[in-house]
This record gives sequence, structure tokens and C-alpha cells, in this order.
Amino acid sequence: MAAALQAADDIIQLPAAQQFLQFINFTTLQLKHAYIEVDWISPIIGQLEFGESVLKVELAAFPLKPHVSAHNFTAQAKATKPFFRKIDTAVHRILAQGDNNTTWYDIVYWTSLSAALDAAQAIEHIPASRPFLDSIDDKSVEFEFTYSDLLLEQQFK
Repeated sequence: MAAALQAADDIIQLPAAQQFLQFINFTTLQLKHAYIEVDWISPIIGQLEFGESVLKVELAAFPLKPHVSAHNFTAQAKATKPFFRKIDTAVHRILAQGDNNTTWYDIVYWTSLSAALDAAQAIEHIPASRPFLDSIDDKSVEFEFTYSDLLLEQQFK
């Protein structure tokens, strides 16, 4: 965490980043950190070239229902892995727990928006996914579900 916070401070001072930073509205910027619990990568991601295919990123941010432990929720998320592996339009998935320990992030890269929407309907009917879905407090004001285009992905190590 200390390294991530230092990097956020350092980039503001970096001359090469100034042009990029001028496009960010720092009055509304929310910098959040999360700890990755589950990481699954489809073999297809290694075959993609940036610019060749625009992936759709599904981001669900949510708290858990009060009776659900982080340990149990992580196990429930792992139980959905066969569902995602079976769908060839699911490219990459990350489940992360926010640094406040109450917010979770389920991030899935899809080949298209229609594929993501189809999967969202299909997962509702998979018995192994019910405990995972039922643990999410989707009535909370903190629940947020969005889709966006993946514009850049970098790996540093």
C-alpha cells in the first residue's frame, strides 16, 4: 500500500506525465485500492493485441450482506470459476476486496457488451453461483454496476 500511495504522489511530479494528468479532474477523482483475492485469466488474453480487439470491462462494486464473511465469499466466488471458464467470451476476471474491507470489486473483461449481458442472465440460473450472488448486497447505495471499454492494459512485472 505504501508503494502505491508513493507512486500516486510521484506521478504528479513526473514531467512526462503532465500532459496526461491535465485531463484528470482532481476535484472528483476517487483513488481506491483493493486487494486481489481471485484472479483468473483465459488463454485468449495472450492472443489479443492492443487495438486489435476492444474488450468490454464489467465492474461491479458492492458490499456484502452483513452475515457473509470474506473467507466464505471468496470460496463462493471460486465456485463460479467453471461458469466463467465455460463461456469463451469471458476473457479475464479479478475479484478484489477494497482497502476499507467492506467494498468488493468484481471485474470481468468480456469480448463484447452483448456477451456480458447474456452471461449476466445465464449465471442467475447456475445453482453453483447462487451462494455468490446471494451474498452481494445489491440493495445497498454502494452497489454499482458499470460497463466500459478497455483502452489500455499494462503489466509492469
